[in-house]
This record gives sequence, structure tokens and C-alpha cells, in this order.
Amino acid sequence: MPPSNMRRWVLTGVASASAMLVAASAGRADGWAPQIIEAPAFSWSGLYVGFHGGAGAGTAQVSDPFGASIFGDSIRSAGGLIGGQVGANLQIGSAVFGIETDTSAAELEGSNTCFAYSGFFISSNCQVRTNVLGALTGRLGLVAGAGGRTLLYAKGGVAWERQTVDATANGDLGLGLGTASSSTWRLGWTAGGGIERALTANWSIRAEYDYLAFGSASIATPGSLLQTVPGNPGTFVAVPANIAGASQDLHQFKVGLNYKLGADPTLPANSIADAGHPLGWTFEVGARYWASTSRFQKDIDAASLISRITFEGIADRSGELFARIDAPSNIFIKGFAGIGSTQSGHMNDEDWGIPADPINGILAFVPYSDALQQRVEGGLQYATADLGYSWIKTPDIRVGTFLGLNVLNQNMNSYGCVQLANPNGPCGNAVFPNFPTSVPNIFQHNMWWSLRLGTGLDYAITNRLKLSADAAYLPFVLSHGIDDHYALGSGGTVIAKQFSEWAYGRGVQLEAVLSYAVTEQFTLGAGGRYWSMWTSDSVPSFFNVPSQGTNLYRTEAAGLFVQASYKFGEGCCAASFK
Repeated sequence: MPPSNMRRWVLTGVASASAMLVAASAGRADGWAPQIIEAPAFSWSGLYVGFHGGAGAGTAQVSDPFGASIFGDSIRSAGGLIGGQVGANLQIGSAVFGIETDTSAAELEGSNTCFAYSGFFISSNCQVRTNVLGALTGRLGLVAGAGGRTLLYAKGGVAWERQTVDATANGDLGLGLGTASSSTWRLGWTAGGGIERALTANWSIRAEYDYLAFGSASIATPGSLLQTVPGNPGTFVAVPANIAGASQDLHQFKVGLNYKLGADPTLPANSIADAGHPLGWTFEVGARYWASTSRFQKDIDAASLISRITFEGIADRSGELFARIDAPSNIFIKGFAGIGSTQSGHMNDEDWGIPADPINGILAFVPYSDALQQRVEGGLQYATADLGYSWIKTPDIRVGTFLGLNVLNQNMNSYGCVQLANPNGPCGNAVFPNFPTSVPNIFQHNMWWSLRLGTGLDYAITNRLKLSADAAYLPFVLSHGIDDHYALGSGGTVIAKQFSEWAYGRGVQLEAVLSYAVTEQFTLGAGGRYWSMWTSDSVPSFFNVPSQGTNLYRTEAAGLFVQASYKFGEGCCAASFK
């Protein structure tokens, strides 16, 4: 073929191809045109079932039928919960309307002084337990994110609980005053919200906060005694049992997994174990400043209290370091360690049925004493280390479970003393008078070792904004305490007595952080943390004499923190896990 003919053939072919492309882009007379087919959006419509786990904390308020209380009547409780939910959603555009019912087996428990209206009256120890929680709620949500796979929702409706209140007359006087117990189903209301993320066509994961409120319900009080002649143990008169009221509010945080029935067949039904694209090594290190408020409570002879010390309003300020390492195998190691100091606080030292003991400054029989220590100093040190596995790991979501250890060292030193309830009690009489806040009173030192079992969720809301949350149950907690009691002796000398105590129990720890990637590696964030640990049994030695009963210990703290961190490695890019 001559060269001129070849050139003419090539040009004709190119022109014909160009004409076909132009015609295709312009369409055809029969209306056909090529279209870009996008991946179908996820639909939230349908029925679903699921399960959840988490923790709750609340406060019960007990009314006093005898008069205004000197101290107590506010009972804090905390613990873990686990349960399930069933619901249905209807999606219209970007809005999702739903209804859901859920039920949880709970382990929320706490105690405090109640009916303490007078230092001449034998007041009680009120213990509140919640073992069942449930709700029927409506949900209103807004779809967000790529493919509509993220749901932000609010919820509200009716709540119920199974609550038991036991009121036991204190003092261990052997007079058969006993316990009054009230166990009822309670009805109230709830409101909350959360975020849910579709993982596949069937599976979704959620993190949720709920507030539950239950109005006042009647509870029984035990029969008790009133001392009619101050200081004389032979002048007690019987006070018959009565009726009081108890209301309660609860806060709960839950992480849940849902399975949607009849999922959209056009979407891939990937296995939930699909970890997405393998990622390389990632290392994050940072620092935090944590401002928290804590509370510590110790009950001596818990069946019928002879003594209780309560440190409250303890304002701690802490600095800490944290780090996390993620391996390509989806195994991760994370942890933090901090140290802090106490800025303020006070302590109430309560005693029941104190016999006359002039040597120790007690001039007469005291039914109830409440000695306030006006100043508290001290500090805390703590550390946590977790080893876990990310069983879901995609470019924008990471879910893992972990096993870890936590250690907490508390030092709470109280100073000064003033009697609030009975003038014959310590810090209120001629032999054991009030003393200033420069004089030490009770030093409490406690070490807590805890085993952690938990779940962590990280969700990249945008390429730079990330939400992280951890919920840990502490199935085993070991506490060792040293209690130093100080008293003013003759000539103003300070006399010290000490006892050691061992106890074991359980606990919960919660944490959530919202962080923003300022650069590809540098991130700023703010969040909150709550922990509660309590014991259920003990092996104490009170002033080197074995105790006749079980001593119980409880510590809790809540606060806000700010943080900054820096990332290294292949997963360092902004807030996502790409």
C-alpha cells in the first residue's frame, strides 16, 4: 500500500472513532446513553436484633421522715451491664425513624448513711441495688457519611428498673433493730443518643449514652432508738419503723452490635471478620492534662456499721503520657500513666454506738458521731496497659477487644476536726476538742490492682475528626489499704494508730475522646473519663485486732481532659486509619 493511502486509512479510522465517541456522548435517537453506575447506598430500613455491654452510674436520693439529715441520704451506685435489643427502622431520604426495646442485666450497687437527723438517734446504712434495666424508645436519626452507612440518632421514651433498697440500723448494738428491705419495679423515662455505623449489609456497630430518671417510690425504714438523756445509754426509747421515699437517676454508656434482618441483596454481605485492607505499623504517643473529682468510702463492719469514712469533693489535677502501637496483624498495645495532686476536698468520719472511753477522749455513750475534717491533701499515681486485637479494621473504623491491667495509688490525708452531730463525740468535747486544719487526723493510703476486659471503638467522622471510646469491665480488683489515725494527746503531742486492710471486688472504667488532626501527624483532642472500683469482701485488721465483719471499700473518679499526640508509621495519615 502506498504511503499516501496508509495515511488516508489511519486518518479515516481516527475520524470514525472520534465520531463514535461524540455520538455516544450525545446519546442516540432511541434515548440510550452510557451511565456511571454508583455503588448503592445502604438502607437502614428493616428489623434488627442485637446485643450490648457497658457500664452505668447513678445517684439515689432518700428522703428522711424524721427530719433534715446531718449527712448522707445521697447514694451513689455504679457497675456493669449486659443485654440485648430489638428494633425497627424506616428510612425516608436522609431521615431515619425507629422504635426499639432493650433489656439489660445490671450490677449497679452503692451505699451511704441515711436517716441521720440527730446525733442521739441510731441512723441507718442504706444500700441501693439495681439488677435489671430496660426501655421502650422512639428513635430519630440522620444518615451521614459515604454510602449513608453512618447514623447519628437521638432517642427517648419509657424506662424501667428492678431496684432494691436495704436500710440497716447501724451500731452493731445487738438489740435486734435489723434491716428493712424494699424491692420494687420502677417506671421512669429516658433520653439519649448515639452513633451507629453499618459494617456490612447486615451488621452494624453502635456507641450510645442514655440518661434514665425514676421518680420517688416508697421504701421502709427499720425500727431504731433515740437517746433521751445525752450520753446515758440507759435512756433509749424505741422509734418505730416508718416510710421514706427514694428517687434515682442513672447514666449509662453502651457499645452494641446489631444484625439487620433481610438486608439489601444489592449490597455485599461481607463477613464481619473482614479486616479490610492490611495496614502497616502505626505508633502514636501523646500527653494529657486531666482535671477530675473523686470520692472514696470505707465501711467498717458493713453488716451493721460501726464506722465509715468518706472523702468527698476531692479535686485532683493530673498529667499523663499515653501511647498506642498497631501492628499489621491487627494486634495492638496501648496504655497510659499519670501522676496528680489533690487541690481540695473534705472528709467525714462517722461512728455509731461509741461507748464511754475517757482515755480516748469519749466522755459518754455516743449513738452517732460525724467528725468533719475540713482539709484534704494528697495525690494519686496510676497506669494502664492493654493488649488487644482489632477484629474490624477499615480505612474509617476500628473495633477491638483487649485484656489489660490497671493500677491506682491513692493518698488522702485529712486535717482538722469539728463535730457535726453529737457534742459528746470526738472533736466536740472537753477532752477531745475541735482542732485546726494544721493538725493531721486520718491518712488513708490505698493501692488498687485491676484486671481489665474491654472493647474499644475508633471512628473517623471525617478525614481529620475522630471519635474514640473505651469501655472496660474489671472482673477482679484487689485493694490494699493503710489507715493512720492521729489524735492529740497530753501536752499537744500527736498519737498515731495504724491498721492494714486487704479486700477484693470489681469495677468499671469508661473513656471517650474527640480528636482533630491539625496536620497529617499532629492531633489535638478533648475527652472524658470515669472509673469506679468497689470491694465485696475483705480480710482486714482493725488497729491490729481482727475485725468481726466485712469491711467494704469504694473509689470513683470522673473528669475531663485535653490531649496532644503525634503519629508515626503507615497509619499516620490524619484521623483515618488509611
